[in-house]
Amino acid sequence: MLTTDFLQLRPTILPVSSDCNLRCGYCYCHRDKKDCTHLMDSEVLEIILKKFVGEYPNFISFCWHGGEPLLSGLDFFRKICEIQEKYKSKFQIIENRLQTNATLLNQEWANFFKEFDFNVGVSIDGPEWLNDKQRLFKNGRGSYSATARGIDVLRTNKVPFSVLITVSRENVKFPEEIYDFVIKEGFTTIKFNPCFGNHKFSVDFVDYSYFMNRIFDLWFNEDRVELSVGPTEDIIEALLGGSPNICHMRNTCYRHVKIDYNGDVIPCDTFLGKDFKFGNILNQEIVDIVNSNQYLAFFNAVKEMPSQCLNCKWYYICGGGCSRHSFEGDLRKKQNKMCESKKIMFGHIARAIGK
Repeated sequence: MLTTDFLQLRPTILPVSSDCNLRCGYCYCHRDKKDCTHLMDSEVLEIILKKFVGEYPNFISFCWHGGEPLLSGLDFFRKICEIQEKYKSKFQIIENRLQTNATLLNQEWANFFKEFDFNVGVSIDGPEWLNDKQRLFKNGRGSYSATARGIDVLRTNKVPFSVLITVSRENVKFPEEIYDFVIKEGFTTIKFNPCFGNHKFSVDFVDYSYFMNRIFDLWFNEDRVELSVGPTEDIIEALLGGSPNICHMRNTCYRHVKIDYNGDVIPCDTFLGKDFKFGNILNQEIVDIVNSNQYLAFFNAVKEMPSQCLNCKWYYICGGGCSRHSFEGDLRKKQNKMCESKKIMFGHIARAIGK
């Protein structure tokens, strides 16, 4: 029997499901889907928070995601903090993280984030001429200027934030330009995610590895200690014998569950199909969900490792990689699609730091 204490779940909550005010070309949320509106009911929100806050009395981290979570409104987020405080134990630490496109940010949001110590992540894909090739409003207008205004609001109010850049077929050929953009903007925490899927924005994973190697070279040779670059720093940490925090290098995909606006509990991504779910938190306890047939099958499939992984010299760093690149609509694990690109990155960085 699995226990929640062993799993140390990290819930990602979708208050408006996958609803968003943007239509980014690569986003799976709106592919083959008509526009519709969702908003988590306050009773559903309270059940979710009550159960997770009660399940982890020492520390619990919530990630608020989407779609665009700010569409749920400031009053909804004030309700989040009110409910968390209602069920919080005396010495319990509750962390709130949020990923946003920043286009809806204003002074009120900045005040709220500062008051309640939210960890904010902003999605932007490089300078305007690159970002606006793939991150668009519904009417086709580029989102860069609106996101930049939101970032300025955070800066003006001294709200710390990180930046997430999706590396796609559109921007993978421009590592120098994107690096210069990051330095010019003074970003201090940056993460580069590969764009995956079967569409025109999908990046070739080997191209992604060479992009990341070039980013590493620029960052490493300039000794930019003030800039944190992911997943590069996680790779260095592992090469030096440490334990990286990033889930896809620890084979802990099972820890990261999403909770949709209606209480459905699903894997962290849609790689098992849109109808795959573990259960529903409204009518099940967390411990029952993680011991359901669906969750146990997922847990066991994630932990199973192909022989080529176990025999690979980089396994101690890679951990088998992210499961979204090993499963294709079912729980039969295949060789990870990022295997070759990961080897290119690991080897390059290992040589640079003398490992």
